[in-house]
Amino acid sequence: MKRSSDRILVSHTGNLPRPADLDELDDAGAFARRLPSAVAEVVEHQVAVGLDQVNDGEYVKRSGFGGYIRERMSGVEVRQQDPRQGAGSAWQGNRTGARDQLEFPGFHETHKNNSSVTGSFIRTPDGGSWASGPVNRMVQVCSGPVTYVGQAAIQQDIAHLQAALAQHPGVEGFIAALGPGTYSAGIVNDYYADQEAFLFACAEALHHEYQAIADAGLILQIDEPELARAWQFFPSMSMPEYRAYTALRVAAINRALVGIPEEQIRLHLCWGSGHRPHKNDVPLGDIMDVVLEARVQCYAFEASNPRHEWEWRVFEALQLPPGKIIMPGVAGHATDIIEHPRLIADRLLNYARLVGPENVIAGTDCGLGTRNGHPEITWAKLEAMVEGARLATDEMSSAAGGRTVVAR
Repeated sequence: MKRSSDRILVSHTGNLPRPADLDELDDAGAFARRLPSAVAEVVEHQVAVGLDQVNDGEYVKRSGFGGYIRERMSGVEVRQQDPRQGAGSAWQGNRTGARDQLEFPGFHETHKNNSSVTGSFIRTPDGGSWASGPVNRMVQVCSGPVTYVGQAAIQQDIAHLQAALAQHPGVEGFIAALGPGTYSAGIVNDYYADQEAFLFACAEALHHEYQAIADAGLILQIDEPELARAWQFFPSMSMPEYRAYTALRVAAINRALVGIPEEQIRLHLCWGSGHRPHKNDVPLGDIMDVVLEARVQCYAFEASNPRHEWEWRVFEALQLPPGKIIMPGVAGHATDIIEHPRLIADRLLNYARLVGPENVIAGTDCGLGTRNGHPEITWAKLEAMVEGARLATDEMSSAAGGRTVVAR
């Protein structure tokens, strides 16, 4: 993964707007035939905007950032049942926003059928009463050994991105893959001895996808929102318990990354992208020291939305380990308002002055493509990021008399 002592680099974290004709293709064969050219187009667009690290737009992940993996794993099936039952297994289904749901039941009741607001939460028990909400009886259940069977699919993803990158020497490419904590969280374990054994089995299975991406010379992005968003899921959990919960999932990530060079890996965490209060999100400062135990080079996290923008202050006290990079989100999906480049520059400077500009990459809170109101909004946000990074670089350079500013 490139780092620069001359300027702040720019990337993003996820999906990008899909071409209308690609979105309209229901036939799998037609979609597969159109996909390579669509990937080439989105790479071209990212390079034209001025991004330093680009991806395939996540076009292949039409069923969502986590849904794509279902076809690449065996040992898990979909059953229709009461989600509160599970052959003795603890229910681990979608429960996004539960702490906020308890504090703001009117808001969640009003928006319970709008998944872009609630994050598709469903009613689940976690010690105490719950506000009313929909119950989903279709659940994923682990009924046998979890095995990765997506070798052909990931090689195709790699081939499409590499073909597009061949036209742009010097531009780095990344592919995002779901983390073991997030993957296992939505599945009822009906096979392994306990949830921990299931979690680590998922990690070992997912290793094959991670290794393929790294072997291709691409940057591997682990999408692991579970590290931050799960605090909302369990209203009865204490902070020491949650830190242990997070540490176990970091350990699972490290198990999945055995043998893969750190300099090819970045880890993305978030608090869930639903447009809900987020008042009860876990503070970054309560978990970031645990997250830094992940054996990756770069840590990407939300940093532009109104709940978390101030958390650059975490790095006033928390020392970034040598050789590590952070990729704070300086443009986001929480609003369709285009961030001003000056605001983006200020956000970047808050971090760069604490950890050093060479240790900062400008990123987005989450994937913008399916969350902004129109594709032109997403591209305008990315353009603003590039301009903001330039302004921040110029200001840091000027303050240092043309020299690279070194962090404390």
